[in-house]
Amino acid sequence: MRKIIFIGQNGINNIYLNTKTRKIYRKKSNRILDMDRTKNNSKHIIVILMSLLLIAWIMSITASHVKLQFSVYTRTTLFMIGIVWVIECISLIYIVEAAMYGGLKPSSRKYELSNNKQEFREAIMTNNFWNMFNDKKVTFLKKVIVSVLILVITLTALGMCMVFSPDRNIGLIDRKIGSEIFVISLAGFLQGIMVIMIWINNPLRWLIVVEKYQTRKLWRK
Repeated sequence: MRKIIFIGQNGINNIYLNTKTRKIYRKKSNRILDMDRTKNNSKHIIVILMSLLLIAWIMSITASHVKLQFSVYTRTTLFMIGIVWVIECISLIYIVEAAMYGGLKPSSRKYELSNNKQEFREAIMTNNFWNMFNDKKVTFLKKVIVSVLILVITLTALGMCMVFSPDRNIGLIDRKIGSEIFVISLAGFLQGIMVIMIWINNPLRWLIVVEKYQTRKLWRK
């Protein structure tokens, strides 16, 4: 787990907290990450996901009727899918890492130490994470929801790896290739989301920090 975590934005600055020393840092925000411009993206993401699921369902139904079968899954096919997954996963992680942290180390001079608690508060309140909920207060239920979300994504991402199993009853080896290959080929992004939610931008850690701030325990000695 990284020591310095992204809290949110305050104007043109990204605000961070060192979870060990509890010092606040700021850094000029990256153009890739703009909370104000993307504040409604959570709704768009839901629409996109539902659309992808609908397309996948339609393609599966179509395949079952027109017998859209190209060939069978071989070790070479699965190897190529694995390469695609690696590219998708690394690309997504790189973009998020560059947007939130810019690849900077905590010792970098581009991180400015800040003692402005108001900046920290504004960074919390403007974080798009709150778009998932009706209010901006940490509760036990919110932590449970986020924990379940992380668990589901992790189990799904790991479960997708079973397609590479040599067991023909579990994996895809020697099975006919159908429209499902389009969905399977995009699963690398799911692996990337899993890594991001656990190690790069863990929403549960963020909630715990915010809870300590809201209950005035963050800087209590």
